[in-house]
Amino acid sequence: MSTFMHEGGMGMWAMLLVALVAAGAAIYRRRRDGGRHSLHGALAVLGLGVLGFSTGLYNTVAAAGRVAATQSTEILMIGIRESANNTVFGAALALSLLLVTAVLNGRAHTDAPA
Repeated sequence: MSTFMHEGGMGMWAMLLVALVAAGAAIYRRRRDGGRHSLHGALAVLGLGVLGFSTGLYNTVAAAGRVAATQSTEILMIGIRESANNTVFGAALALSLLLVTAVLNGRAHTDAPA
């Protein structure tokens, strides 16, 4: 897991922090608007994942352009894989936060007075 995080870059740690804060806020405020916090966190994490992928891909292509053609293919393959880690991690965190949203919304309906 640490290699996965290391390859994805520092943006992965920002995604994890946003997801943890959003989940904590959602659980803390579960009765009122907890689902909204986790939903907003999921959107922020997805945005950070796309941003991390885009910047990683940009830097990969820039680096591949500065080396010989024989090395550029390897750089592109490794760089794209490392950049994709951001998307995979962002999607996994967003799905986790959406699960928190679903649980909190389901619980809010069952806890509501009849």
